[in-house]
Amino acid sequence: MRDIKFRVWEKSRNAMIYNAIEFALLALAKATHHTDNKLNPIGFSEQDYEHFEVMQFTNIQDKNEVDIYEGDIMRDKDSNLYEVSFHCGGFTKTSDGSTTPLLDSIGWLECKVIGNIYKDPELLKI
Repeated sequence: MRDIKFRVWEKSRNAMIYNAIEFALLALAKATHHTDNKLNPIGFSEQDYEHFEVMQFTNIQDKNEVDIYEGDIMRDKDSNLYEVSFHCGGFTKTSDGSTTPLLDSIGWLECKVIGNIYKDPELLKI
């Protein structure tokens, strides 16, 4: 069975919040531009959206069994760095301007999460 999990970067506190399903609703409301109570039962306003970045679990783990989410920074066995994102209907990895599907090669099995783009943006500035 597929795990559907989200984490959220709360900009005002510079903190990551894990397993907060209400933020999945925030992401859905934001993506569909709905602020009514059907898709937004916790009452977020358009202004609230600016304070959070919602990231989905990819449903895979790195070599150390750490969950991989959108926004994670990964290092492969050759020390290449990748940013994980969701693009064109699937999870991708981007390095040096080249984007490929996350599961494009078996090499991801040897990757490990070393940070994320919000807490550790300097990792990608090499």
